[in-house]
Amino acid sequence: MTKNNKNSFVIDMSKTITNATADFYKREFLKNARNLGLFIAGEDIPPVLSGIEEAGMGNLLTVGTADNHDVEWIRRPQFACERGLKPVYDIVDDWNEIQEALVKFYEEKYGLRTKDGAKITIHDGYVKVGYHIITDDTLAEVIARKIVG
Repeated sequence: MTKNNKNSFVIDMSKTITNATADFYKREFLKNARNLGLFIAGEDIPPVLSGIEEAGMGNLLTVGTADNHDVEWIRRPQFACERGLKPVYDIVDDWNEIQEALVKFYEEKYGLRTKDGAKITIHDGYVKVGYHIITDDTLAEVIARKIVG
């Protein structure tokens, strides 16, 4: 997690009063991220050592700052400041802004669609068309057949 893309942002869960409150907001946020089809660390490929399910009170959730997943998490709250990641939203106080930023991130990154409306997303090593994953090797074969054939 080293970069800050145009529409990336950080969500601070430090102000939540209890772990239960943090978990509630995290679950709701992740539900919205899943509904958009975003890739979440610990739920989607590539695998990670500690997935988003471990994030809790005092941690950060990040959107658009990792190379392999759209949604990640960080244990240390000072990480965002150290890396200059902005904006940093409070998960409770800035809930509406977070939802708007999530949709904006999605629209910017995943605006590609097929003629029939299936979402096309491009990742390191594969392309996802709707629910189908096409590896770079398979995609190269298909393109080669279209060009040669």
